[in-house]
Amino acid sequence: MKLLEHQGKQFLSSWDIPVPRGIVVKTKEKAKEAFHEFNGKAVLKIQVPVGGRGKAGGVKLVNSINDIDEFFAKWQGRDFKSFPVETFLIEEILNIKSEMYISIALNPKAGGLIFIFSREGGVDIEEVAEKTPEKVLKLNLKPTEEYKEYYFRKELRKFGLKGKILTKLSRLAEKLYLNFKKNDLMLVEINPLVIVEKGEIFAADSKIEVDDSGIFRHKQFQEFRELEYITELEKEAQDIGVTYVKLDGDIGIIASGAGLAMETIDLVNAAGYKSANFLETGGGITKELIHRSVHLVTKDKNVRAVIVSLYGGVNPLVEAAKGLVSGKQSLDRDVLIIAKALGNQQEECWKILEEAGIPILKNHRSEDIVEVLKQRLEVAS
Repeated sequence: MKLLEHQGKQFLSSWDIPVPRGIVVKTKEKAKEAFHEFNGKAVLKIQVPVGGRGKAGGVKLVNSINDIDEFFAKWQGRDFKSFPVETFLIEEILNIKSEMYISIALNPKAGGLIFIFSREGGVDIEEVAEKTPEKVLKLNLKPTEEYKEYYFRKELRKFGLKGKILTKLSRLAEKLYLNFKKNDLMLVEINPLVIVEKGEIFAADSKIEVDDSGIFRHKQFQEFRELEYITELEKEAQDIGVTYVKLDGDIGIIASGAGLAMETIDLVNAAGYKSANFLETGGGITKELIHRSVHLVTKDKNVRAVIVSLYGGVNPLVEAAKGLVSGKQSLDRDVLIIAKALGNQQEECWKILEEAGIPILKNHRSEDIVEVLKQRLEVAS
């Protein structure tokens, strides 16, 4: 579950992490009332659980009632990246001296967590890491170990931080780490984390994702479950019983495990293509589940090919093959589908797919399925 910015800031504040003073509103009239509490200057933001708001004009400095009128005329009742804009956050303006980036996220590849810090904040951290990797600190955190404030202080000092700022940042990092583990989080990100003129730090934005399977343990998140913003595709995925996240590419991904899905996404992106989604089936594969998953992924009209990577430990590959064939045959457009399937009933699965004309890989190398994808797309073009 992805929290909205103002929801995330509620939790950051409860962890003793300073956040700007803000008021959540749903109407233009309430925004105007709140505006007067900020001495005629404020920041107005749409509240949606995706990034890119600033570049799209979804974050605006407002200096007058007319500015508020224009902002609501542009956004109220509209969608942003398939999410309805229903809630707005109006906040005080901070006197910012510098901006930084800090986050903790799950790291499936390493089987733990990853801590990321940069003195370059308010920008795309992936772009910073690609162009100037020396400006980004990445620490792999092992789940079997505990990390105290002094550990983060030692690592942050290597970035030239010192004095009170170093102490404040290392304490904040420890708070993020402890609450990440305590609350079954998948991501906590502050971008930007700002330093104001008096040397105080504030979380000027927040991004928090909660593991759905752990929400029942945390009453503080359960009230947000009913208010959760999800797209129509995500609603359909919940109904099917799969985990689905839309991405920005044109190569669909269906995999029988989160690690397998992430590996496939990385390989697709490394080959110069872009993945269109993350879809993980879990261990309850049926013919219907795979059939519906094929239709779900291809509802994104940008998708021109789908990679299906399955491992048949507890999953019956024959049922998966039947669902893959029926799903492809019932599509209303021609989409290339390539499969890799190993494990339980693999020979029977391969036979079904071969008879249906679906390319099937029979080895463990995930790199090979991307190579087949590349060859097929080149022929098609």
